[in-house]
Amino acid sequence: MTRGTRLFTLAALAAASGVLAEDQPAAPQPMRVAVYTDAGVSRGVDALVEQLTARVDLKVERIKAAGIRAGKLSEFDVLIHPGGSGGGQGKSLAEEGREQVRTFVRGGGGYIGICAGAYLASCDYPWSLNILDAKVLDKAHWARGDGDVDVSLTPAGKSVL
Repeated sequence: MTRGTRLFTLAALAAASGVLAEDQPAAPQPMRVAVYTDAGVSRGVDALVEQLTARVDLKVERIKAAGIRAGKLSEFDVLIHPGGSGGGQGKSLAEEGREQVRTFVRGGGGYIGICAGAYLASCDYPWSLNILDAKVLDKAHWARGDGDVDVSLTPAGKSVL
């Protein structure tokens, strides 16, 4: 093999593996977002999915409790549990689905809990996910409206973020 052939072969291998300087970096892949759309969600979930789907940097799909129980979360980067009923969502997931969500989060998957989804994340109910070290202080008056919330990170949270 001549020196020229060898260089061509090395260049072909480098190009195939993407290490040549003149190669353009690959376009970033859209974040894969699963939105829970099963029992316990409010009617507003369709508007949420519509808004998220309009973004080109997100690949949004609806997911049902059965899909979560079947291990489909491995296909996503983030799971969103919207408003509605945390108990309804948690009971629909059943223990198997709740464990799938816990495993997903422990493995680095993102979790966004909106309203009822935040209650679902708590560690206070039999149907809770237990991924957020939070308890509900006044369960009788859960519908409090809205307001500002101050949030801070623990040292462990700062190291993760």
